[in-house]
Order: sequence, then C-alpha cells, then structure tokens
Amino acid sequence: MTIDGFLAGQVEFDSSWEYVKKALGISGCKSHFNIPNKFLIGLVLALTVVSGCRPNHRYATKGNIKITALYFDGQPIYRNLQIGVGGRPFYANLEQYGEVSLELGTGNFVKLRDLTVDLLKAKSSIIEDVSKPGHGRWSSGERIKMGSRLIFCVDNNQILELYVNAVGLEGDEGQKFRTADDKEIAAMPFTHEELQSLFGEPDVINDVWHQ
Repeated sequence: MTIDGFLAGQVEFDSSWEYVKKALGISGCKSHFNIPNKFLIGLVLALTVVSGCRPNHRYATKGNIKITALYFDGQPIYRNLQIGVGGRPFYANLEQYGEVSLELGTGNFVKLRDLTVDLLKAKSSIIEDVSKPGHGRWSSGERIKMGSRLIFCVDNNQILELYVNAVGLEGDEGQKFRTADDKEIAAMPFTHEELQSLFGEPDVINDVWHQ
C-alpha cells in the first residue's frame, strides 16, 4: 500500500493491518475494524525511526587498515578487509601487522612481512593494469588477483594494498589468516573477537544504519 493510498481517506483495516504487520514483522493477527489512516501512518513512521536507530553496518579503521562489517543478530560480522588505505601503503606499517600470516594455497601460510611481488606473481595467473578505470585507487602499477577473494595492488616491486573480500565464488572457503603467535586461525568473515586477535582493537569504529 502506498502513502497516496493512506491519504485518500479511511481504508479497510484488513489491508492496512497487513501493511503494519509487515512493518512490525508479525503474523497471525487479524481484525475486522476500520482504523484512521493518520494513526497507521504515524505508527509506521515511528517504527521506521526506531528501527533506523539500530546500526546495520560498521566501518572500522586501525592505522592503514580499513574493515567493514554487516550486523547479524546484533553482532558485527567483518566481510571486507583493506590494508593500505589513507595514503599509507601496505608496506608502510608492517611493524603493526607483519607477523600475521595469510594463507596462500591450502595450508601454506606466509607472514605478511614476507610477502613479495615475485611470490604473488608466481602464485597468480591474473595480473591487470591498475591504471585502467575501476581497477583500484592507485594510479599506477598492477593488480594481482588470487582466487575470487584476494587482490593485491603492486608497483615498483612493492605491495601497495591488500584487499580481501569475504564474498567469493560458490564453494570457495573464506580467506584464512593466522595470528602473530601462530596459535589461532580465522577465516573471513571475522567476528569482532577474531579481528581483535589478528589486528588488535580498531582505533575508530563507526556504526551506522543504511536502508
């Protein structure tokens, strides 16, 4: 039912009640009374405002790391990771996360500080020019894709950015990381606790609501 339908005057409550039930997320209730449209409009708008106060997206940063999350059951689930943002490339902050390991090939974990352009190119057959439109924020260099989830931007034999997407091809396992002490393995998407164990608590967290 549209707002125009509401404003046309009183309407049969059964049809309006179906609209309100959808807004409330309830079912199994039915009434045969008429109800003023202004009341229905106010109720729906109030529900919209209340639901809009609950965040459903999170954007977190720590140094040159940015990670985004969606909320499920009230908890943030981190699904996109970028290392090399804010004008600070991947190689610039290795003292912060260099001991964390990334899985390259089944069971083969490599410390982030030990990653090299030659190693990445040896393990990937998809190498693109990042200067092409839509191929990254860096204006020169190459983009190395590994599987459906892992992308590196490189230039002058240096790694500029690591990008990991939790959403890959069907059947792909989530990209795995291992903590700096080599004791725990976490696969994306991460819980907040897994994010902390790998990279520490974010410096900045912004929880927002998007429709």
